[in-house]
Amino acid sequence: MKLNRMPKIEVRSLCTEINGIFSSSLDLTGFAVFSNNKNRIFVSTSLVESFLKLHLNIEKAGLYFASRTHAGEIRLTIEGSQVVFQSANKNIFHADKNQIMELVRGIDIDYSDSMKTLENGFVLVVYENDCYGCGRFTGKKIVNYVKKSNRIKNLKESLTKTF
Repeated sequence: MKLNRMPKIEVRSLCTEINGIFSSSLDLTGFAVFSNNKNRIFVSTSLVESFLKLHLNIEKAGLYFASRTHAGEIRLTIEGSQVVFQSANKNIFHADKNQIMELVRGIDIDYSDSMKTLENGFVLVVYENDCYGCGRFTGKKIVNYVKKSNRIKNLKESLTKTF
């Protein structure tokens, strides 16, 4: 598997697609954007490109920003969601305490009245001005995409007070 730099036109297209979904002003010019065979997208400084010229077999470098689904959609990672959230204006779900607790445990969030303004597709899940990641709104629920390794199975009472 090898990391390949995305052409500038693809990077502009990626930003346009993300900005359309979240009505944000994401601009990745000035950064090196790479993709690998697993359709994962990484953002880094252009210094990484000098390592690629050495013909090393590098499969990931920089910030794991997003991935392309089999349907060709962009799914942001937790870190990518936090970057986009800074300028996003739509498809933002403001979760309450119980909903965010479900999210960090890996449970889908069931429909509530606060989801009325969301469009079907990917949404940013936010609690008290902190972005917790990206989920897919289906009209009935928000499907959780928190990786198993990032989930918290047993929240102790002392941790729940921070929410």
